[in-house]
Amino acid sequence: MSVTPITGTSNQLFLRFSSDESVVAQGFHFSYTATDTTETTIAPATSAPGCGGILAAPPGGTVTSPNYPGNYGNDETCEWTITVPEGSVVRLTFDSFSLETGYDYLMIYDGGSDGAPPLRRLTGYAIPDPITSTSNQMFVKFTSDYSSTAQGFQFSYTATGPTTTTSAPGCGGILTAPPGGTVTSPNYPNYYPNSATCEWKITVPEGSVVLLTFDSFQLDYGYDYLTIYDGGSDSAPRLQRLIGHLTPDPITSTSNQMFVRFTSDHSYTFQGFQFSYTATAAIYGSPSEEAVNVAQGKTAYQTSTKGYFRFWEREARLAVDGNTNGDWWGNSCTCTRTEDEDNPAWWVDLGQSYVINSVVIFNRLDCCSDRLNPFNIHIGGSSTVTSNPKCGGDHRIDLSQPSISVSCQGMTGRYVGVRLIGFPRVMSLCEVQVFSTGPITEVPTTLRHVTHRTNTEGRLQTTSMQSPSSAQPTQRPTHPGTTSHQTTWLAERETTTSIGTWYKDLLNPTVLIDNLAVACLGCAVGILATALLCCCGHRCTRQSRQVAQAPKEQDVEEPQDECDKTKEIQP
Repeated sequence: MSVTPITGTSNQLFLRFSSDESVVAQGFHFSYTATDTTETTIAPATSAPGCGGILAAPPGGTVTSPNYPGNYGNDETCEWTITVPEGSVVRLTFDSFSLETGYDYLMIYDGGSDGAPPLRRLTGYAIPDPITSTSNQMFVKFTSDYSSTAQGFQFSYTATGPTTTTSAPGCGGILTAPPGGTVTSPNYPNYYPNSATCEWKITVPEGSVVLLTFDSFQLDYGYDYLTIYDGGSDSAPRLQRLIGHLTPDPITSTSNQMFVRFTSDHSYTFQGFQFSYTATAAIYGSPSEEAVNVAQGKTAYQTSTKGYFRFWEREARLAVDGNTNGDWWGNSCTCTRTEDEDNPAWWVDLGQSYVINSVVIFNRLDCCSDRLNPFNIHIGGSSTVTSNPKCGGDHRIDLSQPSISVSCQGMTGRYVGVRLIGFPRVMSLCEVQVFSTGPITEVPTTLRHVTHRTNTEGRLQTTSMQSPSSAQPTQRPTHPGTTSHQTTWLAERETTTSIGTWYKDLLNPTVLIDNLAVACLGCAVGILATALLCCCGHRCTRQSRQVAQAPKEQDVEEPQDECDKTKEIQP
């Protein structure tokens, strides 16, 4: 594979070669010369077959990954430097985007080299929003690793003026809260127009965050968008890109500003949207001093697990081991599988229901901290995460902070889960703390005295229940045809009564056993050896009566042979 000749824009050029720890190849051979800058012609066209190059706008052009629209190769590195006239800025607009999540990247730098401040690091399968530089140069670098590949990307680059906020007539503006207010699409509740663009900048006081709550939402699926940015312009991180007809959950910023843009295309339109905006207290901070972490050491689960070696399994338990270290290589963080996975989730079983005050999540710090945003928290009684109610809406962690504390006051549940929303994503949690002031108090049940009444044929007729203090043994009628009583102690399932207690109560020596079948069952449970030697024999019956000190009925004929199975006790 040949590479198009590369020409510097100054009297210096810096080159870097790197290889990974796996497969090797023949390498490269190139020559370098000095050339007169007056002879340099900057091609305005697209990327060359090799990939990378020096680009200019105007006139602008299109850039694609190698072999697009086929899959790019392994171990690719492509670099583009885009330059526009002084006083203009570079704007990238993406037509398609598909990279292996977490391993293949497109890096955008706000200058002429990778030493400039990074604007965005793109990975995964979501088409990015337009990206604009702050100067007249932009550096773009694509890298792929040695394993899986995908279709790649295609974007166009143009020269544009510095970013300014423009809105179509009748929509957009500068908003503040308090007092807050309501925002609607143009012409709402009627259909919005084609080719509309509306932009709103919402600002609340320092120390507060912006909260959007939606009343209705109907946009042309896949073509018209409402995009929410976590800051005062479209260069801020994107919180959500909303389409379709589902009313979104509330959306919260992480700072005191939010930027909202609505765009429609040239075809179908719908009713649009209506949302309210308010200022609310920031969710970052520490849990209350009275609450304690009830998640540490509990059983945790996740939808998948990534493991490189036997001792490097990124299991769910690592998020409740008490280690808040954000360095993934310190074996303190979980990881779901890095292949495509929609809506990965992690959850912990607290063992019983608690009143939840807050949930604190410690993010990965060595890299990839942006993978967590946005996320949902679910709390409830179901081990299926999405079946439980959400704590708030979509949450985002400030990437400059090691953790986020989300208030969930008033929610109760045994299971607390974290779920990533949307396209194939990778979840990595370094610690999850669930703070509670205590469990939900359960009313304990008591030991019941259960009387089963059977007729002479052994069929159950009635069942009565009494407390132990009021239960009295019932005398068996002495005439045929009436019922006999069987009295036994049972324990209802409760938190204060263990299986061991139930077992002892069942074998209580004061229990009166009058029925032959019940006597054999008691022997089988209490004295296994005797039951095997004398299954359903009268020894069991007599021993049970002797232990219980039951009065011997005059009308009962005792057999001569202790293990004679042919004789029956007559009523």
